[in-house]
Amino acid sequence: MNFRTIICSSIVSLFFAMPVFAADSVQVVSFSEQNSDDISIKLTGSKVITDDFSFKIPREWSSELVMTQNEDSYDIYDRTSYEKDESGLLFSIVSLEDSDYRFLEECTILGFYGNKTYVLVPYFSEIYDDVESDEFKACQEAFTSIKESFVSYIKETAT
Repeated sequence: MNFRTIICSSIVSLFFAMPVFAADSVQVVSFSEQNSDDISIKLTGSKVITDDFSFKIPREWSSELVMTQNEDSYDIYDRTSYEKDESGLLFSIVSLEDSDYRFLEECTILGFYGNKTYVLVPYFSEIYDDVESDEFKACQEAFTSIKESFVSYIKETAT
């Protein structure tokens, strides 16, 4: 085989393999039923899958966030602030019953399942008040990513 042919075929192979390297990293997150009040999980994947739903965060935010579960909500924090003093709440994904619509105007509806409504509540403007700052813009990007990629799961009961 000609040297040029080998080089060209190697380059073409590498070109087609590049999307594989750029794929989202996936992290499955599960909170223990017994200790859910004490657990915080460092988010290391750009796609996060829980028992009830999944969503994506910007790839460059991997390892920069921590998620906790509190009753009917999943709270997402800035990792550095959370590890320092449990502050830095950026977002909450809340599961509301049908009767809990009183504060929906402050939220973004993500999806519905049965009598539950999943909403995304932004808190980052309480931390970053300068809307022109890079941090605020990055949080807006993450908010949009979560909103556009959110998928709730339908669980079938075993019969």
